[in-house]
Amino acid sequence: NKILLTHGHFDHIGGVADVVKQTNAQVFIHTDDAYMLKSAEASLANSISDSPFKPVENYVGVYGDCIINDGKYDFKVIHTPGHTPGGVCYVCDDVIFSGDTLFRLSIGRTDFKGGSFDALQNSLIRLFALDGDYKIYPGHGLPTTLDFERKNNPYSSPIN
Repeated sequence: NKILLTHGHFDHIGGVADVVKQTNAQVFIHTDDAYMLKSAEASLANSISDSPFKPVENYVGVYGDCIINDGKYDFKVIHTPGHTPGGVCYVCDDVIFSGDTLFRLSIGRTDFKGGSFDALQNSLIRLFALDGDYKIYPGHGLPTTLDFERKNNPYSSPIN
């Protein structure tokens, strides 16, 4: 069992400790966001969430362009900093799990500590440069496609 985290904010890691306890799953997170797994402050849990913070002690650090195999599928890691320094997208076949990097007609916030609009713009350039179309499953909101976002996302205009 594997848990692939797109970044370290509390709303994406909140249930991980409980799932690991029940399943003994391995947790994967980019090394630049790994410290958030152990910090209620860094993960924004203290400032935004009312739920108790449960740290995650064990994880596997990932980096851009590595591959995670679950025994059946390969998940390519694309480092997409901007929302957080260690934000990643996971590409598997014709699907991108974009976390809070890319949403339908929007992008992730960059006003939290460690966020960078310029870095996020560079991450979008990398995503939009991928060959072909992909289904995109973001961390929040409705699914979309990469072609739709290339044509319609207001944050793609400086890129296209």
